[in-house]
Amino acid sequence: MSRLQALEGKVQVMPNMIRSTIMLIDHLVSLNNTLYESGIYDATEQENICQALTAMRVRVDGYLATSVALETRISGIFKLVSNAMILRTQTTTANINHNALDLTKKSIQDNSVLKLATLATLFYLPGSFVAGIFGMNYFDFGDGAKLEIASNFWIYLAVTIPLTILTGLAWKLAVRRQEQKESSDQSSSAEMWDKV
Repeated sequence: MSRLQALEGKVQVMPNMIRSTIMLIDHLVSLNNTLYESGIYDATEQENICQALTAMRVRVDGYLATSVALETRISGIFKLVSNAMILRTQTTTANINHNALDLTKKSIQDNSVLKLATLATLFYLPGSFVAGIFGMNYFDFGDGAKLEIASNFWIYLAVTIPLTILTGLAWKLAVRRQEQKESSDQSSSAEMWDKV
Protein backbone atom coordinates (compact mmCIF):
# COMPACT_ATOMS: atom_id res chain seq x y z
CA MET A 1 0.00 0.00 0.00
CA SER A 2 2.83 2.41 0.87
CA ARG A 3 4.55 1.60 -2.44
CA LEU A 4 1.34 2.42 -4.27
CA GLN A 5 1.05 5.72 -2.40
CA ALA A 6 4.68 6.56 -3.28
CA LEU A 7 4.01 5.77 -6.94
CA GLU A 8 0.87 7.91 -6.89
CA GLY A 9 2.89 10.80 -5.44
CA LYS A 10 5.48 10.53 -8.21
CA VAL A 11 2.88 10.32 -10.97
CA GLN A 12 0.92 13.31 -9.64
CA VAL A 13 3.96 15.53 -10.23
CA MET A 14 4.44 14.41 -13.84
CA PRO A 15 1.59 16.38 -15.52
CA ASN A 16 2.87 19.66 -14.06
CA MET A 17 6.41 18.91 -15.19
CA ILE A 18 5.16 18.08 -18.68
CA ARG A 19 3.06 21.26 -18.82
CA SER A 20 6.21 23.23 -17.95
CA THR A 21 8.01 21.48 -20.80
CA ILE A 22 5.15 22.40 -23.18
CA MET A 23 5.45 26.04 -22.11
CA LEU A 24 9.21 25.86 -22.75
CA ILE A 25 8.62 24.43 -26.24
CA ASP A 26 6.08 27.18 -26.97
CA HIS A 27 8.65 29.81 -25.90
CA LEU A 28 11.28 28.16 -28.11
CA VAL A 29 8.88 28.31 -31.08
CA SER A 30 8.29 31.99 -30.35
CA LEU A 31 12.04 32.59 -30.01
CA ASN A 32 12.68 30.73 -33.28
CA ASN A 33 10.19 33.00 -35.05
CA THR A 34 11.77 36.09 -33.47
CA LEU A 35 15.27 35.02 -34.57
CA TYR A 36 14.01 34.36 -38.11
CA GLU A 37 12.31 37.75 -38.25
CA SER A 38 15.49 39.48 -37.01
CA GLY A 39 17.44 37.84 -39.83
CA ILE A 40 19.70 35.59 -37.75
CA TYR A 41 18.18 32.48 -39.35
CA ASP A 42 17.33 31.84 -42.91
CA ALA A 43 14.01 30.23 -43.89
CA THR A 44 15.41 26.69 -44.11
CA GLU A 45 16.92 26.76 -40.64
CA GLN A 46 13.77 28.30 -39.21
CA GLU A 47 11.61 25.64 -40.88
CA ASN A 48 13.83 22.76 -39.66
CA ILE A 49 13.81 24.07 -36.09
CA CYS A 50 10.05 24.70 -36.24
CA GLN A 51 9.41 21.13 -37.44
CA ALA A 52 11.64 19.69 -34.70
CA LEU A 53 9.89 21.77 -32.03
CA THR A 54 6.46 20.81 -33.40
CA ALA A 55 7.42 17.12 -33.31
CA MET A 56 8.62 17.56 -29.72
CA ARG A 57 5.37 19.33 -28.83
CA VAL A 58 3.28 16.49 -30.27
CA ARG A 59 5.34 13.91 -28.37
CA VAL A 60 5.14 15.90 -25.10
CA ASP A 61 1.36 16.35 -25.53
CA GLY A 62 1.14 12.55 -25.78
CA TYR A 63 3.21 12.22 -22.62
CA LEU A 64 0.85 14.62 -20.87
CA ALA A 65 -2.22 12.63 -21.89
CA THR A 66 -0.52 9.39 -20.83
CA SER A 67 0.53 10.78 -17.45
CA VAL A 68 -2.99 12.06 -16.74
CA ALA A 69 -4.45 8.66 -17.69
CA LEU A 70 -1.82 6.91 -15.56
CA GLU A 71 -2.62 9.18 -12.62
CA THR A 72 -6.32 8.30 -12.96
CA ARG A 73 -5.56 4.57 -13.15
CA ILE A 74 -3.28 4.65 -10.12
CA SER A 75 -5.90 6.57 -8.17
CA GLY A 76 -8.49 3.94 -9.15
CA ILE A 77 -6.16 1.10 -8.15
CA PHE A 78 -5.46 2.85 -4.85
CA LYS A 79 -9.21 3.08 -4.16
CA LEU A 80 -9.67 -0.56 -5.18
CA VAL A 81 -6.92 -1.72 -2.81
CA SER A 82 -8.35 0.44 -0.01
CA ASN A 83 -11.81 -1.04 -0.56
CA ALA A 84 -10.37 -4.56 -0.63
CA MET A 85 -8.60 -3.92 2.67
CA ILE A 86 -11.79 -2.52 4.21
CA LEU A 87 -13.73 -5.55 2.96
CA ARG A 88 -11.11 -7.88 4.42
CA THR A 89 -11.30 -6.08 7.76
CA GLN A 90 -15.10 -6.27 7.74
CA THR A 91 -14.98 -9.98 6.87
CA THR A 92 -12.55 -10.62 9.71
CA THR A 93 -14.76 -8.65 12.09
CA ALA A 94 -17.82 -10.61 10.95
CA ASN A 95 -15.97 -13.89 11.56
CA ILE A 96 -14.92 -12.72 15.03
CA ASN A 97 -18.53 -11.72 15.79
CA HIS A 98 -19.77 -15.09 14.54
CA ASN A 99 -17.27 -16.92 16.76
CA ALA A 100 -18.23 -14.75 19.73
CA LEU A 101 -21.90 -15.58 19.09
CA ASP A 102 -21.07 -19.31 18.99
CA LEU A 103 -19.16 -19.01 22.26
CA THR A 104 -22.08 -17.16 23.82
CA LYS A 105 -24.53 -19.85 22.69
CA LYS A 106 -22.28 -22.59 24.09
CA SER A 107 -21.91 -20.64 27.30
CA ILE A 108 -25.70 -20.35 27.59
CA GLN A 109 -26.06 -24.09 26.96
CA ASP A 110 -23.43 -24.83 29.61
CA ASN A 111 -25.25 -22.48 31.97
CA SER A 112 -28.51 -24.36 31.34
CA VAL A 113 -26.84 -27.68 32.12
CA LEU A 114 -25.38 -26.24 35.33
CA LYS A 115 -28.80 -24.90 36.35
CA LEU A 116 -30.33 -28.33 35.75
CA ALA A 117 -27.61 -30.02 37.82
CA THR A 118 -28.07 -27.43 40.56
CA LEU A 119 -31.82 -27.94 40.55
CA ALA A 120 -31.43 -31.73 40.76
CA THR A 121 -28.99 -31.30 43.64
CA LEU A 122 -31.40 -28.98 45.41
CA PHE A 123 -34.11 -31.63 45.37
CA TYR A 124 -31.88 -34.49 46.52
CA LEU A 125 -29.77 -32.62 49.05
CA PRO A 126 -32.44 -31.92 51.71
CA GLY A 127 -33.52 -35.56 51.76
CA SER A 128 -29.93 -36.72 52.12
CA PHE A 129 -29.34 -34.14 54.83
CA VAL A 130 -32.38 -35.19 56.83
CA ALA A 131 -31.56 -38.88 56.36
CA GLY A 132 -28.08 -38.26 57.66
CA ILE A 133 -29.39 -36.39 60.70
CA PHE A 134 -31.89 -39.00 61.70
CA GLY A 135 -29.51 -41.84 60.95
CA MET A 136 -32.15 -43.68 58.99
CA ASN A 137 -33.41 -45.55 62.06
CA TYR A 138 -36.82 -45.74 60.42
CA PHE A 139 -36.09 -49.02 58.70
CA ASP A 140 -35.45 -52.25 60.46
CA PHE A 141 -34.28 -55.36 58.77
CA GLY A 142 -35.68 -57.94 61.11
CA ASP A 143 -35.39 -61.69 61.14
CA GLY A 144 -36.11 -63.43 57.89
CA ALA A 145 -34.97 -60.44 55.79
CA LYS A 146 -38.29 -58.77 56.27
CA LEU A 147 -38.28 -54.97 55.90
CA GLU A 148 -40.18 -53.13 58.60
CA ILE A 149 -40.85 -49.38 58.40
CA ALA A 150 -40.96 -47.58 61.70
CA SER A 151 -44.23 -46.02 62.75
CA ASN A 152 -42.67 -42.55 62.98
CA PHE A 153 -41.38 -42.55 59.34
CA TRP A 154 -43.84 -39.76 58.63
CA ILE A 155 -41.51 -37.42 60.57
CA TYR A 156 -38.84 -37.96 57.90
CA LEU A 157 -41.31 -37.04 55.17
CA ALA A 158 -42.73 -34.13 57.17
CA VAL A 159 -39.27 -32.59 57.51
CA THR A 160 -37.81 -33.54 54.10
CA ILE A 161 -40.65 -32.34 51.85
CA PRO A 162 -40.95 -28.81 53.32
CA LEU A 163 -37.15 -28.51 53.44
CA THR A 164 -36.96 -29.50 49.74
CA ILE A 165 -39.65 -26.96 48.85
CA LEU A 166 -37.92 -24.29 50.92
CA THR A 167 -34.59 -25.02 49.20
CA GLY A 168 -36.22 -24.85 45.76
CA LEU A 169 -37.85 -21.52 46.58
CA ALA A 170 -34.54 -20.13 47.88
CA TRP A 171 -32.87 -21.18 44.64
CA LYS A 172 -35.64 -19.59 42.55
CA LEU A 173 -35.31 -16.36 44.56
CA ALA A 174 -31.54 -16.31 44.05
CA VAL A 175 -31.96 -16.80 40.28
CA ARG A 176 -34.55 -14.03 40.10
CA ARG A 177 -32.28 -11.61 42.02
CA GLN A 178 -29.39 -12.41 39.68
CA GLU A 179 -31.58 -11.73 36.63
CA GLN A 180 -32.76 -8.42 38.12
CA LYS A 181 -29.17 -7.42 38.86
CA GLU A 182 -28.08 -8.23 35.29
CA SER A 183 -31.06 -6.29 33.92
CA SER A 184 -30.23 -3.33 36.16
CA ASP A 185 -26.56 -3.42 35.10
CA GLN A 186 -27.55 -3.44 31.43
CA SER A 187 -29.96 -0.54 31.94
CA SER A 188 -27.38 1.59 33.74
CA SER A 189 -24.80 0.75 31.09
CA ALA A 190 -27.22 1.79 28.33
CA GLU A 191 -28.03 5.04 30.16
CA MET A 192 -24.33 5.78 30.53
CA TRP A 193 -23.76 5.35 26.78
CA ASP A 194 -26.80 7.51 26.01
CA LYS A 195 -25.29 10.35 28.04
CA VAL A 196 -21.98 10.04 26.20
